[in-house]
Amino acid sequence: TYYYIAYAVVGGTEIYGETKTLTTAAQEMPYVDLGLGLSVLWASYNLGAEAETEAGAWFGYGDATGMLLSDEVSDYPATDVAGTDNDAAFVLDLDGDRAVESRMPTAAEIEALIANTTQTAETVDGVSGIRFTGTNGNSVFLPVTGYRDGATATADGNGYYWGGTVDATNTDYAASLSFSGSEVVAGYSQRQLGFAIRPVREADYFRIDNSRLAWGDIENNGNLRIELYNTYGSTANAAPIVPSTVAFNNRMVLTFTISG
Repeated sequence: TYYYIAYAVVGGTEIYGETKTLTTAAQEMPYVDLGLGLSVLWASYNLGAEAETEAGAWFGYGDATGMLLSDEVSDYPATDVAGTDNDAAFVLDLDGDRAVESRMPTAAEIEALIANTTQTAETVDGVSGIRFTGTNGNSVFLPVTGYRDGATATADGNGYYWGGTVDATNTDYAASLSFSGSEVVAGYSQRQLGFAIRPVREADYFRIDNSRLAWGDIENNGNLRIELYNTYGSTANAAPIVPSTVAFNNRMVLTFTISG
């Protein structure tokens, strides 16, 4: 929400009108399943963009407002921010009534994107960038963005994107994805730099990684059992589903008493 007021200077005196407000609409973000197994869906656009060719807004690491222009790394959070109140993609309402929310990608999710897609340098509507194509044929296009260091902007023809994970060995740096020409790199960048954000979110539908299924005569009682997730079983730490993406419409509760 923006606040503004009209005023006039008459004979050296400022005369103010009524304070007005203007509230911008929330960005509606489409997402793409790149066939990355149990990894996340990737947004079609950058945060603040309305087309895949737009760079969107620049954010310092952990600045959810995009308005912090300090060039001091100490002014930015030195902790992981993905999915927190310091994550612009998480704070802004991109998802409406969905059960899952958008957020910045983690360092591991950036690495998974690069490792499990084909990257191709491409020009779309005159804008250079990289297209990431998954094994299922779906793709997302990341345009060149340039970057900002404090208040100084640089348009160098490259792409720079934040991840939401701080470097464990040097907290002055945080996870980033960058590309120059056709070379794409998952690395770490100084936290005061202003980069674009390409949001991710968990899928809000049921996906299964068949390689992690537990099945067979699991209980040794002669019965076949197919186990998707059991917090007390072998699938507790390597489940074929993402438990947080499953929401039940109905539940059965059994109440009993033990005595003796």
